[in-house]
Amino acid sequence: MRLDHVDDGLLSRACLGAGLALTSLLAACGGSTTNDPAGGSGGGGGGGGSGGGVPPACALEVEVAGELPPSVGFDTQLSGPAIVATSDGFMLGYRDQAGDSLRAVLALLKDDGDLSPPQVFDLGGCAGQVPSDGVSMSFAGSSGMLTASLPDCGQGAGAVFIPFESNGQTEQASGPRNKAFKNLWMAQGGSIAPAAGAGEWELIYRVQQDAGSPWVERVVLQGPTFKVSVPTNKPFGDTEVPYALVATSPQVRAFLAPVQGATVVKLDDRSSDTLDLDVTFSLPRAEPWAALVAWKDKVAVAIPDAAGVTLQPAVWTGGAVKTLASLQVGKEVVQGGALAVLRDHLFVVQGLSAGIAVHRIDGAGGSLAQEPAVSRDWVGALGDVSLTDFDGARIAAAAARNRVAMTWLTTATGGSAAPVGGWALLRCAE
Repeated sequence: MRLDHVDDGLLSRACLGAGLALTSLLAACGGSTTNDPAGGSGGGGGGGGSGGGVPPACALEVEVAGELPPSVGFDTQLSGPAIVATSDGFMLGYRDQAGDSLRAVLALLKDDGDLSPPQVFDLGGCAGQVPSDGVSMSFAGSSGMLTASLPDCGQGAGAVFIPFESNGQTEQASGPRNKAFKNLWMAQGGSIAPAAGAGEWELIYRVQQDAGSPWVERVVLQGPTFKVSVPTNKPFGDTEVPYALVATSPQVRAFLAPVQGATVVKLDDRSSDTLDLDVTFSLPRAEPWAALVAWKDKVAVAIPDAAGVTLQPAVWTGGAVKTLASLQVGKEVVQGGALAVLRDHLFVVQGLSAGIAVHRIDGAGGSLAQEPAVSRDWVGALGDVSLTDFDGARIAAAAARNRVAMTWLTTATGGSAAPVGGWALLRCAE
């Protein structure tokens, strides 16, 4: 029995049904802490500066940074975060849990650094089950989707799907659970991506029943519900893998998972929902994380190395894949990471112990350069946001217009003197 084959009597797929309801807005929100007066604002970005000159284009200068909203209480458990570019800014989201209260928190970060009051969804948690997996977001056209796992609190494990508009307004959500599922697990930042149809989404997750090994399933969503005409697939068969990722562009669809001794990437044309995953390439096995991005006819994978990350780009050429020269990016031990693409730039974002590093690699539209054109790192603080207690493991990034946006969670536990996490907008003008 699979997640999309749930007895409708076991759950409500309406946002206001069975334990999934929009609650009151929080009054607190992350305020701006640093502001470069040369920074642009609004959907077009790139506004003019005043006095003092303008920093070089795409120099990754910090335009503005701030803290995430305070946690709901001491020893709050945190998971995520995720961030995605919309036409009106950047939507970010994560989960928090205190006791049996499990919530999804979403907020729109505008290009000028204004973080909207968060919208909070009650996910119907239970004190004995605290999710430690990831949160993912995607956006295409005029709509987006946040997804995260739901724990087994007596009705089986499942997933939440929260749609949102470009301006950050959330819509009716669903939270299907399956009584046969004891655990459903989603990777950090890479469980959902635009599918072939408008308003549809590729979704990949790992699931386990009472007995036997866990496996990975792929389904297609139409909005927050399952596209019943598309069968559930197992992109990696019945092989037990620790996590799986998906990324798409209008040309290519890519799935990633550590399989036995390798990190395997399977590619396909994204023009239809039908899977044909005979085209593959592989890297050394990567745990506990990897990052995957797709743009135009290209994909790139980042996996942790002894120092920095190994970055492997590849080109999809109508039924075949050509791997390009790999790069070693960064010199520190990387605890978590993300990839983002903007115009001709590929950004490698690295979470470090008490720090963050961002590397800009040019040539994304053709052949990638063999070393970063710009590398920035922040140790101890980013602007006025402390990184002293940041463990580096939970970070996400997106890029649009003239900015690279990042968000991070300080640790898995909130409520101490350290901030829950933070966000930052970095300059990347033409």
